[in-house]
Amino acid sequence: FTIGRANGILFLNEMLDFEVKSFYNLTIVAMDLADMSLSSSCLVYISVDNINDVQPSFNDDFYIFIINTTHQFSTPIGQVICSDLDFAPNSTQLELSFTTQTNSFSLHPQSGLITLAVNISQISQSYVDLTVSCSDGSLFEYSQIHIFIVQDSPAIGLVQSVYPFTVSESLSVGSFIG
Repeated sequence: FTIGRANGILFLNEMLDFEVKSFYNLTIVAMDLADMSLSSSCLVYISVDNINDVQPSFNDDFYIFIINTTHQFSTPIGQVICSDLDFAPNSTQLELSFTTQTNSFSLHPQSGLITLAVNISQISQSYVDLTVSCSDGSLFEYSQIHIFIVQDSPAIGLVQSVYPFTVSESLSVGSFIG
């Protein structure tokens, strides 16, 4: 912040970010340049309003899920995770949705849990590509989902050697993780 010497008007010198600093305490001192013993001071408290300025983000740019041909109707196949670094109330209303038309899979709008919405025999492709969006009400982020449908085989191994998961500390007991 700077203050005009002649008029006392307070100016902003750099961008504010509520998530970095939400308030400022300034001491303003006015002095008579002809007689330095004449001065007065006051405190100025500046509170920064929180706006929705941080776009929500997915944990991954794309997700890969593999299900087999014996996967049961309405059972989970995976989960997409979206978060928002804005402070409340701007980060509390995240909503997930498919932007790709699909009747084969459903997506829970808050948890990101993806389930099989039809009998697996109704899906003729060996893979399905979907796009999912995460919105905080005004800002959006997108991620890709690749679902591979493979023949049931006891010889199928793990696709990756590491499966990282990030879960909220408020996750309920019994919640699907991955």
